[in-house]
Amino acid sequence: MTAPRLVVALMGIPGSGKTTLARELARKTGLSIVDRDSIRAAMFPACRFTEAEKHAANGAVFAAVEAHGALGQGCIVDGMTFSSPAKRSRLRLLAYRHDLDYAAICLRCPVELAIERVQAQPRHPARDRDPELVREVATRFAPPEDDALVLDGRLPAVEQLAVVLEWLAWDRPARRE
Repeated sequence: MTAPRLVVALMGIPGSGKTTLARELARKTGLSIVDRDSIRAAMFPACRFTEAEKHAANGAVFAAVEAHGALGQGCIVDGMTFSSPAKRSRLRLLAYRHDLDYAAICLRCPVELAIERVQAQPRHPARDRDPELVREVATRFAPPEDDALVLDGRLPAVEQLAVVLEWLAWDRPARRE
């Protein structure tokens, strides 16, 4: 199976289900996952989760997407909340620069459920995930753009995946407008 020429931005607060969906989507499409949490852990084994480390890891994510694009390959970006329209716009421009399609998928999840999920995953690579972080990200999360697919983060991953695959079957070039 040939992976689609597509860059997927998974948006949502910590604990919304981005990583679970990323894995399922990668399995079905053949797209690779560029995961900021794993990149940051590799870059900073004794990570203190400072803004400087986060900024460096974000830069590495965009560099990885750039490398995929230069090779004509798409990818799924996980481990970033994409709460900021500026980061979403940067990713979209990177995709288009390499003639790749762009898809933004936003997982909406109640804050209390996200907190429960975060607390149930003590071994997550982003060891700074805690209730305070979930609440903080939720308060600053900018609404997704109109062309984003918004999913209910409470749904099982298999149901989310079915919706995403159907949505991705639409005419992709029309989304560039």
